[in-house]
Amino acid sequence: MMRTFSALLVALAMLLVVAPGCKKSDSAEGGASGSSGSSAAAATGGIVGSWNLDTDAMLAAMPEEERAMAGAFMGMMQMTMTFGADNTVAMRISMMGQEETESGTYETVSTEGTTTVIRMTSADGQVANLSIDASTAGQLRITDLDEPEEVLIFSRAE
Repeated sequence: MMRTFSALLVALAMLLVVAPGCKKSDSAEGGASGSSGSSAAAATGGIVGSWNLDTDAMLAAMPEEERAMAGAFMGMMQMTMTFGADNTVAMRISMMGQEETESGTYETVSTEGTTTVIRMTSADGQVANLSIDASTAGQLRITDLDEPEEVLIFSRAE
């Protein structure tokens, strides 16, 4: 699939292999068909800032039998996403001494309650449609809408 940022694809693909138990929860499943446009843009203020992949939260969401293998893998990876108030986005993934960075922009597509759908466009034109659930304070659950059964959990960077 060539529609998402290459780094996000790599992270999601790796997590699909080692973390199949970290499924989107029933509470995060609602649609995001509420308001759009400028009123929805105000809702993205909650995502502005830097967010680190929260491997502890992701492991806690997995079945126990999958945690050991996934934990070893996730312990080698760090991922940070930074959403700017100016609708810019930057992503950094580090794994086993290798680092990849991506940048681009995002726009709000819709919002409903604590869930916002954004469209991210990378510097090279790749597009990802993401659902961001901010129902837990200090945490984002980010789902690629093209792979809705998987979720990445981020905590606000300090």
